[in-house]
Amino acid sequence: VIRDRWGVPHIYAERRADLFLAQGFVTASERLLQIEVLLRTGLGRLSELFGPLSLPIDRFIRTVGWNRAARRHVDGYDDVSLEMASAFHAGVRAWVETMPAPPVEYLALESDPWIPVGDEAVVAGTAAGVALAWSLSRNWDAELLRAEIAEHLGTDVVGTLFPDAEPDPATVIAGKEGGPDRLGLLDRALLPPSGQGSNQWVVAGQRSETGLPLLANDPHLLVGVPSAWFECHLSGPGVDVLGVALPFAPGILIGHNDRIAWGFTNSEGDVQDLFLERLSEEGTEVEFDGRWESLTVHREEIPVRGREPEVLEVRETRHGPLVDSYMVGVAEPVVVEGGIRHTYALRWVGAEAGVAPSVILGMNRARTWEEFRAALEGWHCPGQNVVYADTDGNIAYQLTGRYPVRPRGDGSFPVPGWTGEHEWE
Repeated sequence: VIRDRWGVPHIYAERRADLFLAQGFVTASERLLQIEVLLRTGLGRLSELFGPLSLPIDRFIRTVGWNRAARRHVDGYDDVSLEMASAFHAGVRAWVETMPAPPVEYLALESDPWIPVGDEAVVAGTAAGVALAWSLSRNWDAELLRAEIAEHLGTDVVGTLFPDAEPDPATVIAGKEGGPDRLGLLDRALLPPSGQGSNQWVVAGQRSETGLPLLANDPHLLVGVPSAWFECHLSGPGVDVLGVALPFAPGILIGHNDRIAWGFTNSEGDVQDLFLERLSEEGTEVEFDGRWESLTVHREEIPVRGREPEVLEVRETRHGPLVDSYMVGVAEPVVVEGGIRHTYALRWVGAEAGVAPSVILGMNRARTWEEFRAALEGWHCPGQNVVYADTDGNIAYQLTGRYPVRPRGDGSFPVPGWTGEHEWE
Protein backbone atom coordinates (compact mmCIF):
# COMPACT_ATOMS: atom_id res chain seq x y z
CA VAL A 1 0.00 0.00 0.00
CA ILE A 2 1.52 3.29 -1.13
CA ARG A 3 -0.06 6.64 -0.28
CA ASP A 4 0.51 9.52 -2.66
CA ARG A 5 0.98 13.16 -1.62
CA TRP A 6 -2.79 13.63 -1.37
CA GLY A 7 -3.10 10.66 0.97
CA VAL A 8 -4.86 8.44 -1.58
CA PRO A 9 -3.94 4.76 -1.07
CA HIS A 10 -2.61 2.77 -4.05
CA ILE A 11 -3.09 -0.92 -3.26
CA TYR A 12 -1.11 -3.62 -5.12
CA ALA A 13 -1.69 -7.36 -4.66
CA GLU A 14 -0.69 -10.58 -6.40
CA ARG A 15 -3.99 -12.36 -5.56
CA ARG A 16 -7.53 -11.05 -6.04
CA ALA A 17 -8.61 -11.98 -2.51
CA ASP A 18 -5.57 -10.14 -1.09
CA LEU A 19 -6.47 -7.03 -3.09
CA PHE A 20 -9.92 -6.74 -1.54
CA LEU A 21 -8.70 -7.78 1.91
CA ALA A 22 -6.22 -4.89 1.73
CA GLN A 23 -8.96 -2.55 0.53
CA GLY A 24 -11.06 -3.42 3.58
CA PHE A 25 -8.06 -3.04 5.90
CA VAL A 26 -7.07 0.38 4.53
CA THR A 27 -10.64 1.69 4.42
CA ALA A 28 -11.25 0.64 8.03
CA SER A 29 -8.06 2.39 9.11
CA GLU A 30 -9.73 5.69 8.15
CA ARG A 31 -13.46 4.99 8.33
CA LEU A 32 -14.11 2.40 11.04
CA LEU A 33 -17.01 4.08 12.82
CA GLN A 34 -18.57 5.07 9.50
CA ILE A 35 -18.41 1.44 8.34
CA GLU A 36 -19.99 0.22 11.56
CA VAL A 37 -22.84 2.75 11.43
CA LEU A 38 -23.57 1.92 7.79
CA LEU A 39 -23.64 -1.82 8.54
CA ARG A 40 -25.89 -1.25 11.54
CA THR A 41 -28.18 0.94 9.47
CA GLY A 42 -28.66 -1.71 6.80
CA LEU A 43 -29.41 -4.36 9.43
CA GLY A 44 -31.64 -2.18 11.63
CA ARG A 45 -29.24 -2.46 14.59
CA LEU A 46 -28.52 1.19 15.37
CA SER A 47 -30.18 0.98 18.80
CA GLU A 48 -27.60 -1.55 19.92
CA LEU A 49 -25.12 1.35 19.79
CA PHE A 50 -27.28 4.45 20.34
CA GLY A 51 -30.03 3.12 22.61
CA PRO A 52 -33.78 3.96 22.39
CA LEU A 53 -33.02 7.17 20.48
CA SER A 54 -32.76 5.25 17.21
CA LEU A 55 -35.51 2.68 17.85
CA PRO A 56 -38.04 4.27 15.44
CA ILE A 57 -35.49 4.04 12.63
CA ASP A 58 -34.63 0.42 13.46
CA ARG A 59 -38.32 -0.50 13.57
CA PHE A 60 -38.89 1.08 10.17
CA ILE A 61 -35.84 -0.68 8.65
CA ARG A 62 -36.90 -4.05 10.04
CA THR A 63 -40.46 -3.50 8.80
CA VAL A 64 -39.51 -2.72 5.20
CA GLY A 65 -36.89 -5.45 5.51
CA TRP A 66 -33.50 -4.19 4.37
CA ASN A 67 -31.94 -6.99 6.46
CA ARG A 68 -34.13 -9.66 4.89
CA ALA A 69 -33.47 -8.33 1.39
CA ALA A 70 -29.72 -8.53 2.04
CA ARG A 71 -30.05 -12.17 3.04
CA ARG A 72 -31.91 -12.95 -0.19
CA HIS A 73 -29.28 -11.14 -2.27
CA VAL A 74 -26.39 -12.97 -0.62
CA ASP A 75 -28.12 -16.32 -1.14
CA GLY A 76 -27.96 -15.55 -4.87
CA TYR A 77 -24.31 -14.41 -5.00
CA ASP A 78 -21.88 -16.18 -7.29
CA ASP A 79 -18.53 -17.46 -5.99
CA VAL A 80 -16.65 -14.33 -7.09
CA SER A 81 -19.05 -12.06 -5.20
CA LEU A 82 -18.73 -14.16 -2.04
CA GLU A 83 -14.94 -14.14 -2.33
CA MET A 84 -14.78 -10.36 -2.80
CA ALA A 85 -17.18 -9.52 0.04
CA SER A 86 -15.64 -12.04 2.44
CA ALA A 87 -12.11 -10.77 1.76
CA PHE A 88 -13.11 -7.11 2.16
CA HIS A 89 -14.79 -7.66 5.53
CA ALA A 90 -11.95 -9.91 6.68
CA GLY A 91 -9.70 -6.93 6.01
CA VAL A 92 -11.94 -4.67 8.08
CA ARG A 93 -11.81 -7.20 10.89
CA ALA A 94 -8.02 -7.49 10.58
CA TRP A 95 -7.70 -3.74 11.15
CA VAL A 96 -9.87 -3.94 14.27
CA GLU A 97 -7.70 -6.73 15.64
CA THR A 98 -4.39 -4.93 14.96
CA MET A 99 -5.15 -1.20 15.31
CA PRO A 100 -3.14 0.63 17.97
CA ALA A 101 -6.27 2.20 19.48
CA PRO A 102 -9.94 2.59 18.53
CA PRO A 103 -11.06 5.87 16.94
CA VAL A 104 -11.85 8.59 19.45
CA GLU A 105 -15.57 8.41 18.67
CA TYR A 106 -15.71 5.06 20.45
CA LEU A 107 -14.43 6.70 23.62
CA ALA A 108 -17.24 9.25 23.42
CA LEU A 109 -19.76 6.46 22.82
CA GLU A 110 -18.23 4.30 25.57
CA SER A 111 -18.35 1.37 23.18
CA ASP A 112 -16.03 -1.08 21.48
CA PRO A 113 -16.03 -1.50 17.68
CA TRP A 114 -18.53 -4.04 16.38
CA ILE A 115 -17.63 -5.73 13.12
CA PRO A 116 -19.39 -8.98 12.16
CA VAL A 117 -17.45 -11.92 10.78
CA GLY A 118 -17.96 -14.58 8.12
CA ASP A 119 -21.35 -14.87 6.46
CA GLU A 120 -22.84 -12.31 8.85
CA ALA A 121 -20.34 -9.73 7.62
CA VAL A 122 -21.23 -10.38 3.97
CA VAL A 123 -24.94 -9.94 4.76
CA ALA A 124 -24.24 -6.77 6.74
CA GLY A 125 -22.24 -5.21 3.90
CA THR A 126 -24.98 -6.13 1.45
CA ALA A 127 -27.59 -4.60 3.78
CA ALA A 128 -25.68 -1.32 3.73
CA GLY A 129 -25.96 -1.44 -0.06
CA VAL A 130 -29.70 -2.12 0.23
CA ALA A 131 -30.02 0.98 2.43
CA LEU A 132 -28.25 3.06 -0.23
CA ALA A 133 -30.54 1.64 -2.92
CA TRP A 134 -33.56 2.59 -0.78
CA SER A 135 -32.34 6.19 -0.52
CA LEU A 136 -32.10 6.31 -4.33
CA SER A 137 -35.48 4.65 -4.96
CA ARG A 138 -38.68 6.53 -5.51
CA ASN A 139 -42.43 6.89 -5.22
CA TRP A 140 -44.05 4.87 -2.44
CA ASP A 141 -44.26 7.88 -0.12
CA ALA A 142 -45.51 10.01 -3.02
CA GLU A 143 -48.23 7.40 -3.59
CA LEU A 144 -49.27 7.83 0.05
CA LEU A 145 -49.38 11.58 -0.36
CA ARG A 146 -51.48 11.49 -3.52
CA ALA A 147 -53.90 8.97 -1.99
CA GLU A 148 -54.40 11.14 1.11
CA ILE A 149 -55.12 14.20 -1.01
CA ALA A 150 -57.46 12.28 -3.33
CA GLU A 151 -59.40 10.84 -0.41
CA HIS A 152 -59.81 14.18 1.34
CA LEU A 153 -60.00 16.69 -1.49
CA GLY A 154 -60.82 14.64 -4.59
CA THR A 155 -59.02 13.48 -7.68
CA ASP A 156 -59.37 16.86 -9.41
CA VAL A 157 -57.14 18.46 -6.78
CA VAL A 158 -54.59 15.68 -7.22
CA GLY A 159 -54.51 16.45 -10.92
CA THR A 160 -53.82 20.10 -10.15
CA LEU A 161 -51.05 19.40 -7.64
CA PHE A 162 -49.51 16.52 -9.60
CA PRO A 163 -50.10 17.28 -13.28
CA ASP A 164 -48.02 14.29 -14.40
CA ALA A 165 -50.20 11.83 -12.48
CA GLU A 166 -53.31 10.21 -13.94
CA PRO A 167 -55.66 9.67 -10.99
CA ASP A 168 -57.99 6.72 -11.25
CA PRO A 169 -60.84 7.13 -8.72
CA ALA A 170 -61.33 3.38 -8.61
CA THR A 171 -57.86 2.86 -7.16
CA VAL A 172 -57.03 6.01 -5.22
CA ILE A 173 -60.09 5.88 -2.97
CA ALA A 174 -60.03 2.15 -2.37
CA GLY A 175 -59.50 2.41 1.37
CA LYS A 176 -61.90 2.88 4.24
CA GLU A 177 -62.85 6.22 5.71
CA GLY A 178 -61.37 7.31 9.00
CA GLY A 179 -58.38 8.91 10.62
CA PRO A 180 -58.12 12.26 12.40
CA ASP A 181 -55.69 14.07 10.11
CA ARG A 182 -56.05 13.33 6.44
CA LEU A 183 -53.45 15.84 5.33
CA GLY A 184 -50.89 14.93 7.99
CA LEU A 185 -48.64 13.36 5.39
CA LEU A 186 -48.63 16.56 3.34
CA ASP A 187 -47.89 18.65 6.43
CA ARG A 188 -44.85 16.53 7.25
CA ALA A 189 -43.56 16.08 3.72
CA LEU A 190 -40.03 17.29 3.03
CA LEU A 191 -39.87 18.55 -0.53
CA PRO A 192 -36.46 18.61 -2.26
CA PRO A 193 -35.13 22.04 -3.21
CA SER A 194 -35.61 22.98 -6.84
CA GLY A 195 -32.70 22.11 -9.06
CA GLN A 196 -31.48 19.24 -6.88
CA GLY A 197 -29.91 16.45 -8.88
CA SER A 198 -26.70 14.94 -10.15
CA ASN A 199 -24.99 15.67 -13.44
CA GLN A 200 -22.61 13.96 -15.82
CA TRP A 201 -21.12 14.86 -19.17
CA VAL A 202 -19.31 12.97 -21.90
CA VAL A 203 -17.88 14.73 -24.95
CA ALA A 204 -16.74 13.00 -28.13
CA GLY A 205 -13.09 13.23 -29.16
CA GLN A 206 -13.82 15.25 -32.31
CA ARG A 207 -14.99 18.05 -30.02
CA SER A 208 -11.91 18.17 -27.76
CA GLU A 209 -8.43 19.62 -28.32
CA THR A 210 -6.72 16.27 -27.74
CA GLY A 211 -9.01 14.34 -30.04
CA LEU A 212 -9.92 12.08 -27.11
CA PRO A 213 -13.20 12.04 -25.14
CA LEU A 214 -13.84 14.09 -22.00
CA LEU A 215 -15.92 12.66 -19.15
CA ALA A 216 -17.05 14.41 -15.96
CA ASN A 217 -19.39 13.15 -13.26
CA ASP A 218 -20.86 14.82 -10.16
CA PRO A 219 -23.24 12.53 -8.24
CA HIS A 220 -25.00 14.89 -5.83
CA LEU A 221 -25.01 12.81 -2.70
CA LEU A 222 -25.39 14.92 0.41
CA VAL A 223 -22.19 16.40 1.79
CA GLY A 224 -21.19 14.47 4.87
CA VAL A 225 -18.28 14.05 7.25
CA PRO A 226 -16.75 11.65 6.52
CA SER A 227 -17.49 11.56 2.80
CA ALA A 228 -19.84 9.02 1.28
CA TRP A 229 -16.93 8.02 -0.99
CA PHE A 230 -13.48 6.54 -0.36
CA GLU A 231 -10.89 7.29 -3.04
CA CYS A 232 -8.34 4.59 -3.83
CA HIS A 233 -6.45 2.73 -6.55
CA LEU A 234 -6.65 -1.05 -6.85
CA SER A 235 -4.10 -3.06 -8.85
CA GLY A 236 -4.19 -6.85 -8.97
CA PRO A 237 -4.76 -9.81 -11.29
CA GLY A 238 -6.75 -8.56 -14.26
CA VAL A 239 -7.67 -5.25 -12.65
CA ASP A 240 -5.97 -1.84 -12.44
CA VAL A 241 -8.60 0.75 -11.57
CA LEU A 242 -8.75 4.08 -9.74
CA GLY A 243 -11.70 6.08 -8.48
CA VAL A 244 -14.12 6.12 -5.56
CA ALA A 245 -15.50 3.19 -3.61
CA LEU A 246 -18.24 2.84 -1.02
CA PRO A 247 -16.71 2.50 2.46
CA PHE A 248 -18.50 -0.80 3.08
CA ALA A 249 -17.97 -2.60 -0.23
CA PRO A 250 -15.14 -3.97 -2.41
CA GLY A 251 -14.18 -2.58 -5.82
CA ILE A 252 -14.34 0.85 -7.45
CA LEU A 253 -17.84 2.15 -8.08
CA ILE A 254 -17.04 5.24 -10.19
CA GLY A 255 -13.68 5.77 -11.90
CA HIS A 256 -11.43 4.62 -14.69
CA ASN A 257 -8.82 2.07 -15.68
CA ASP A 258 -6.18 2.52 -18.39
CA ARG A 259 -8.77 1.99 -21.16
CA ILE A 260 -12.22 3.17 -20.04
CA ALA A 261 -13.90 5.70 -17.72
CA TRP A 262 -17.47 5.91 -16.47
CA GLY A 263 -19.83 7.91 -14.26
CA PHE A 264 -23.24 7.50 -12.59
CA THR A 265 -26.33 9.54 -11.81
CA ASN A 266 -29.55 8.20 -10.31
CA SER A 267 -32.26 7.23 -12.80
CA GLU A 268 -35.15 8.40 -10.56
CA GLY A 269 -37.12 5.40 -11.83
CA ASP A 270 -40.34 4.37 -10.07
CA VAL A 271 -39.50 1.00 -8.51
CA GLN A 272 -41.90 1.03 -5.54
CA ASP A 273 -45.64 0.37 -5.40
CA LEU A 274 -48.19 0.24 -2.59
CA PHE A 275 -50.88 -2.44 -2.66
CA LEU A 276 -53.99 -1.90 -0.53
CA GLU A 277 -54.73 -5.24 1.11
CA ARG A 278 -57.88 -6.87 2.52
CA LEU A 279 -57.15 -8.88 5.65
CA SER A 280 -59.30 -11.42 7.44
CA GLU A 281 -60.91 -10.44 10.73
CA GLU A 282 -58.14 -12.23 12.61
CA GLY A 283 -55.49 -10.41 10.58
CA THR A 284 -53.75 -13.68 9.66
CA GLU A 285 -54.88 -14.02 6.04
CA VAL A 286 -55.06 -11.75 3.00
CA GLU A 287 -57.46 -11.89 0.08
CA PHE A 288 -56.10 -12.46 -3.43
CA ASP A 289 -58.03 -13.36 -6.56
CA GLY A 290 -61.02 -14.71 -4.61
CA ARG A 291 -58.97 -16.81 -2.20
CA TRP A 292 -57.47 -16.31 1.25
CA GLU A 293 -53.69 -16.61 1.63
CA SER A 294 -51.76 -16.87 4.90
CA LEU A 295 -49.60 -13.94 5.85
CA THR A 296 -45.88 -14.51 6.40
CA VAL A 297 -44.79 -13.30 9.83
CA HIS A 298 -41.19 -12.25 10.52
CA ARG A 299 -40.08 -12.04 14.15
CA GLU A 300 -37.55 -9.22 14.36
CA GLU A 301 -35.61 -8.87 17.61
CA ILE A 302 -33.93 -5.46 17.87
CA PRO A 303 -31.09 -5.17 20.41
CA VAL A 304 -31.36 -1.95 22.44
CA ARG A 305 -28.49 -0.59 24.48
CA GLY A 306 -29.29 -0.35 28.18
CA ARG A 307 -32.55 -2.32 28.09
CA GLU A 308 -34.22 -5.50 26.90
CA PRO A 309 -34.48 -6.14 23.15
CA GLU A 310 -37.54 -4.92 21.30
CA VAL A 311 -39.49 -7.65 19.51
CA LEU A 312 -41.30 -6.68 16.34
CA GLU A 313 -43.63 -8.88 14.31
CA VAL A 314 -43.67 -7.93 10.63
CA ARG A 315 -46.55 -9.25 8.54
CA GLU A 316 -45.97 -9.75 4.84
CA THR A 317 -48.23 -10.52 1.86
CA ARG A 318 -47.25 -11.71 -1.62
CA HIS A 319 -46.66 -8.04 -2.45
CA GLY A 320 -44.34 -7.27 0.47
CA PRO A 321 -44.36 -6.16 4.11
CA LEU A 322 -47.30 -4.28 5.62
CA VAL A 323 -46.08 -0.76 6.44
CA ASP A 324 -47.35 1.37 9.31
CA SER A 325 -44.82 4.23 9.31
CA TYR A 326 -42.72 6.25 6.90
CA MET A 327 -39.32 7.94 7.05
CA VAL A 328 -38.51 11.44 5.82
CA GLY A 329 -35.11 13.04 5.47
CA VAL A 330 -31.69 11.65 4.61
CA ALA A 331 -29.04 13.50 6.62
CA GLU A 332 -31.29 13.51 9.71
CA PRO A 333 -33.98 10.89 9.03
CA VAL A 334 -37.17 11.08 11.07
CA VAL A 335 -39.66 8.23 11.25
CA VAL A 336 -43.32 9.24 11.45
CA GLU A 337 -45.11 6.40 13.23
CA GLY A 338 -48.85 5.89 13.03
CA GLY A 339 -49.12 8.06 9.91
CA ILE A 340 -50.48 5.28 7.69
CA ARG A 341 -54.14 4.46 8.28
CA HIS A 342 -54.84 1.82 5.65
CA THR A 343 -53.40 -1.67 5.19
CA TYR A 344 -50.71 -1.17 2.58
CA ALA A 345 -48.11 -3.69 1.44
CA LEU A 346 -44.96 -2.32 -0.16
CA ARG A 347 -43.35 -3.94 -3.17
CA TRP A 348 -39.88 -2.68 -4.10
CA VAL A 349 -37.45 -3.89 -6.75
CA GLY A 350 -34.54 -3.49 -4.31
CA ALA A 351 -36.05 -6.11 -2.02
CA GLU A 352 -35.80 -8.60 -4.86
CA ALA A 353 -32.56 -7.71 -6.68
CA GLY A 354 -29.51 -5.51 -6.11
CA VAL A 355 -25.92 -5.26 -7.35
CA ALA A 356 -23.56 -8.16 -6.64
CA PRO A 357 -19.83 -7.41 -6.04
CA SER A 358 -18.90 -9.38 -9.18
CA VAL A 359 -20.81 -6.78 -11.23
CA ILE A 360 -18.47 -4.09 -9.88
CA LEU A 361 -15.45 -6.25 -10.69
CA GLY A 362 -16.74 -6.75 -14.23
CA MET A 363 -16.95 -2.97 -14.68
CA ASN A 364 -13.48 -2.47 -13.19
CA ARG A 365 -11.91 -5.05 -15.53
CA ALA A 366 -13.75 -4.07 -18.73
CA ARG A 367 -11.58 -3.03 -21.69
CA THR A 368 -14.28 -2.20 -24.23
CA TRP A 369 -17.81 -0.85 -24.37
CA GLU A 370 -19.13 -4.34 -25.07
CA GLU A 371 -17.46 -5.77 -21.95
CA PHE A 372 -18.57 -2.85 -19.80
CA ARG A 373 -22.17 -3.05 -21.03
CA ALA A 374 -22.23 -6.80 -20.41
CA ALA A 375 -21.20 -6.19 -16.79
CA LEU A 376 -24.01 -3.66 -16.37
CA GLU A 377 -26.60 -6.30 -17.21
CA GLY A 378 -26.26 -7.44 -13.59
CA TRP A 379 -26.96 -3.96 -12.19
CA HIS A 380 -30.56 -4.25 -10.95
CA CYS A 381 -31.24 -1.67 -8.20
CA PRO A 382 -30.74 1.24 -7.75
CA GLY A 383 -31.13 2.01 -11.45
CA GLN A 384 -28.53 4.42 -12.78
CA ASN A 385 -27.75 6.56 -15.81
CA VAL A 386 -24.24 5.56 -16.89
CA VAL A 387 -21.94 7.53 -19.19
CA TYR A 388 -18.82 5.98 -20.70
CA ALA A 389 -15.70 6.95 -22.64
CA ASP A 390 -12.64 5.01 -23.78
CA THR A 391 -9.20 5.60 -25.26
CA ASP A 392 -10.41 4.48 -28.70
CA GLY A 393 -12.58 7.60 -28.79
CA ASN A 394 -15.93 5.93 -28.10
CA ILE A 395 -18.58 7.52 -25.90
CA ALA A 396 -21.80 5.87 -24.74
CA TYR A 397 -24.81 5.99 -22.44
CA GLN A 398 -26.69 3.15 -20.73
CA LEU A 399 -29.72 3.12 -18.45
CA THR A 400 -29.38 0.32 -15.89
CA GLY A 401 -31.79 -1.35 -13.51
CA ARG A 402 -34.95 -3.41 -13.36
CA TYR A 403 -38.29 -1.59 -13.55
CA PRO A 404 -41.81 -2.99 -13.08
CA VAL A 405 -44.07 -3.37 -16.09
CA ARG A 406 -47.56 -2.55 -14.81
CA PRO A 407 -50.52 -4.04 -16.66
CA ARG A 408 -52.76 -1.26 -15.30
CA GLY A 409 -51.98 2.23 -14.03
CA ASP A 410 -48.68 4.09 -14.00
CA GLY A 411 -47.62 3.61 -10.37
CA SER A 412 -48.83 7.03 -9.23
CA PHE A 413 -51.32 5.71 -6.66
CA PRO A 414 -51.84 2.70 -4.41
CA VAL A 415 -53.71 -0.12 -6.14
CA PRO A 416 -55.98 -2.91 -4.88
CA GLY A 417 -53.94 -5.96 -3.95
CA TRP A 418 -56.81 -8.43 -3.93
CA THR A 419 -57.85 -8.36 -7.59
CA GLY A 420 -54.73 -9.74 -9.28
CA GLU A 421 -55.05 -7.01 -11.93
CA HIS A 422 -52.01 -5.00 -10.84
CA GLU A 423 -49.34 -7.68 -10.52
CA TRP A 424 -45.96 -6.67 -11.91
CA GLU A 425 -44.87 -8.32 -15.10
